[in-house]
Amino acid sequence: MSSLVAKCSNSRLFHSKPHLKHSSSSPSRPFEEELALGLRSLLIPHHGSRFSLSWLAGAVRLLGHILCSAAALFSNPSLPEYDDLDAHLDAGVPLLDSCNAVSAEIARVERRLLHLRLALRFLSPKEVDEEDFAPRHPTKERLRGAKKAIAKWESMSGLVTGRSAGEFIRRMAPDEPTRGHVSAVRRATFAVEAVSHLVMAAAMVVFGCGDFELLGEIKVSRNWPWAEAYNDVAAALSGGGGPAAPAELEAVEASASRLKAVMGTEEKGDRADRLTMAVKEMETATEELTAGLDGLRENVNGAFHAAMEMRNTALNRLRSRTRRCK
Repeated sequence: MSSLVAKCSNSRLFHSKPHLKHSSSSPSRPFEEELALGLRSLLIPHHGSRFSLSWLAGAVRLLGHILCSAAALFSNPSLPEYDDLDAHLDAGVPLLDSCNAVSAEIARVERRLLHLRLALRFLSPKEVDEEDFAPRHPTKERLRGAKKAIAKWESMSGLVTGRSAGEFIRRMAPDEPTRGHVSAVRRATFAVEAVSHLVMAAAMVVFGCGDFELLGEIKVSRNWPWAEAYNDVAAALSGGGGPAAPAELEAVEASASRLKAVMGTEEKGDRADRLTMAVKEMETATEELTAGLDGLRENVNGAFHAAMEMRNTALNRLRSRTRRCK
């Protein structure tokens, strides 16, 4: 089980933020105030792009912490028994489906990366037999192999989730509670569902398999302590001229294109130097993309297990209430 879930019972929502004083009698108030702080942290730019794997990993990590804190709130024996969790259990299924969809997209990009790694191996000086030729001058055969590998990378841009991604996001849109008294559990479940909707919609857009227009539709009313921060994050994601690939993936695409161009030029005196620089650039970009995918996968797995933990806690609460009623 994820270390995120293992720490659910004894960790605060955000370790890097000071805990706000409990200024309200509602047990959900500290949860909501810390949620607002967490959402504000997502407005910090990463890599100069609103769409990057590092930003997305942070957003998914925030979602995992929210799920853990909500599970802890559900375990509070002082909460009234009439809180209805059935609707949330149904609403949580699309989140699990979306986590699986994002994991599939991560695996797809990693499979594509195998071809770039093969291209780099063809061009790496370490793979050259120094007895036959200079280590920085790959043979025509190796150049052809590298070109084929890059062409394969370029051809594997098809999507795994396809049109179903938009359906995932539409199913995750939460029903906002009406004004008036809203129980602590209902406040927490709405917050979880709203943040799940925003984060997973962003994830789908980042991987090019979600409708960018859906981001512009995501908004909550001002009735919640975290509403302003939430709406600011949603507006920042939906603004700025349309969707874009993750910054790390764009860097790899650009470096692969430049390497391909260098290999396509006529043999010249400085070609070996330009080829060496292009190879190093793609190695760096590939390493950064790999690190970004690894970090995102870890946090998606954590969010998935945290969502399961929250569902189990809700089910236990419902079962306990049913036994007392008999």
